[in-house]
Amino acid sequence: MWIDPSDGDRVKIGVTALQSGNTKLSAVARGAAETVGLLEAHDVVRVQHSLHELERANAWLSDEVARVNQGASEHLSAGLRIDRNAVYLHVPVSGDLSAEQRALVALASATLDDALVIDARANKYSAYACTYPFCDPPLRGGIRIMNAAKSCTGGFVARSNVDNKLYMMTAGHCGFGAQGVWWTDFQDSSAHNIGSTWHWEWNSGGDMSIITVDNVAGWSPRGWVEVTAGPFTTANSQYPITSTNWSVTGQRVCTTGSFFGRSDCGIVQELSVTATYGGVTVNNLAQTNLCGINGDSGAPIYSSNVAYGMLVAGTPGQCDILYQGIRWAEAVLNVKLILN
Repeated sequence: MWIDPSDGDRVKIGVTALQSGNTKLSAVARGAAETVGLLEAHDVVRVQHSLHELERANAWLSDEVARVNQGASEHLSAGLRIDRNAVYLHVPVSGDLSAEQRALVALASATLDDALVIDARANKYSAYACTYPFCDPPLRGGIRIMNAAKSCTGGFVARSNVDNKLYMMTAGHCGFGAQGVWWTDFQDSSAHNIGSTWHWEWNSGGDMSIITVDNVAGWSPRGWVEVTAGPFTTANSQYPITSTNWSVTGQRVCTTGSFFGRSDCGIVQELSVTATYGGVTVNNLAQTNLCGINGDSGAPIYSSNVAYGMLVAGTPGQCDILYQGIRWAEAVLNVKLILN
């Protein structure tokens, strides 16, 4: 059974030639469709191969793909397409296959015949995994970012209102004096460039900056934040940010600083804060009693999938944190967060 988007999302129930004459089976299918309210929205269609046959073929092919992919520079992948009534074997577009992989393609073609479709696909899959404070692509907030001059935390990913280019947001004092390229690590500890500081503000007007995302295709940025397990949080490396908002006194907010060791949460206690740090006085900040340490600057401030700001300063040894409101940062930098 499958849904056909090209036919008004009608539900299709496939039956083989042998099954099509089974009146009992037809009655069961019709009864099931009626039970879930699809009596007038389903069709029974003739297919060549039964589900059992396809599942058996796919199980065999999956085991073989796992075997021949070991140690290979390029990978095969396989899957079951119920709507096409076939098993699919995807070969890399490069065509660079090992001898074992080529032998499997030939054997599968001969063995599965018209139950098999072979096509070319990039097959460059990534784990999308995180080992705090680093993540494989997609690029997201809450990761450690480094420059020759300093280390900070990546905030949210934003898009320019002028030319649609993508940027990673962080604290302005991180961008100040940070010449050259920012980078981060993947799970395997390999370093990968993000881009250079494009615009920073660290003055009475605020504390925020943006870093260019040079390899957009490679990074595939998303509106996500890495959230680790903590006293108030559940681990979610793909925590979606769906909107932005102004902060309210008494609300709960959380952050993922890349040096503190885990995500932490607190209560917003003051708004419109003026404070001096690093010799610069900054206005219109917010203060919360969540925890952070040096290097957490730029960390995303969020709650209930809403972005509220970026961590910019704190009192050493105390859970006393200042953050820059995200709506103000967006306005000053002329960007909008990409949302999930």
